[in-house]
Amino acid sequence: MKIYLRSLIAILCLLSFLIHAHVKSQDLPAIPGGKKLSFNGTFTSDDKSKPGIFQSDNKLYRMIYTIGKVTDENKELLDVQFLQEDELLYEKDRLPGSDVSISNSGYTVVYDMQNTFKAEVLISVFSRTGDLVFRKNFKYASVFGFSENGNLFGAGTDKNLHIIDLTTLTKKSLTPCSKFSFSGSGSFLVTAHEDELNIYKNYRLLHTINTGLFYPRAVAIDEDKELLAIT
Repeated sequence: MKIYLRSLIAILCLLSFLIHAHVKSQDLPAIPGGKKLSFNGTFTSDDKSKPGIFQSDNKLYRMIYTIGKVTDENKELLDVQFLQEDELLYEKDRLPGSDVSISNSGYTVVYDMQNTFKAEVLISVFSRTGDLVFRKNFKYASVFGFSENGNLFGAGTDKNLHIIDLTTLTKKSLTPCSKFSFSGSGSFLVTAHEDELNIYKNYRLLHTINTGLFYPRAVAIDEDKELLAIT
């Protein structure tokens, strides 16, 4: 009986070794985008062959970059070039974050998501010449956006909607919301919170409208045509 068990164990060990050797010798399926899976389960990437592009809504400004290391919460943005049409305005070796939005006036917001497990997002804002305008850590922030003219930036948290004038760095705090939108001039602002729409002019509350829609996907306001939209 002991001889039988020893023989069975030896056969199982041999089979395990052969299976491991066979798997190791095979080419594993490639992960798209030149990424690799590290030993601790995070994705990394060394593929810099395909540059990425961020662009303002008016197509006037764009940022060209390459991607460095990629993990679950972050990716490196390297070899950055910022252009107005075809004119190079500045270059940076890397950006302090993993995502970018560019306003219609050339301000760049860089989002650092490394501490999302703490519900924190670090925001860095750069001017059209590459100078740091301000840097701030927002906790429980879930909604961000520019005004159409590109000079106002909004960041919504669970406690407030923070509006920052990027030209003067003056700040306003309004009631929290899940969606918001500026009018063309930036004078009017509409926010949605659960089933309520709040309409502001120069940050003073004008009207509150009950919509019956608890989960709006988008809001918009047009001061010239006196239109308000919610979806």
